[in-house]
Amino acid sequence: MGGDRNLTKKEQVCSSNCVMLDKIKKFLKEVRFELTKVTWTTRQELIYSTIIVIVVSIILSIFIGIVDLGLSNLATMLLG
Repeated sequence: MGGDRNLTKKEQVCSSNCVMLDKIKKFLKEVRFELTKVTWTTRQELIYSTIIVIVVSIILSIFIGIVDLGLSNLATMLLG
């Protein structure tokens, strides 16, 4: 920090911002490089997985609805 005393306030701000911009650029380059390593799913795999999620969601919602209906009827019979 001793060298900063000779710089004007404007130069210190620019120096600080330039360092931050360099860090951001480096980070984005590293992100881009890492994304090249990713194994992306094929369109067919994505469609298949989406169908599975939709079907399982429907089955679970039906199950939860039936359990809720049963418990509601049970509570009504017991309480009144």
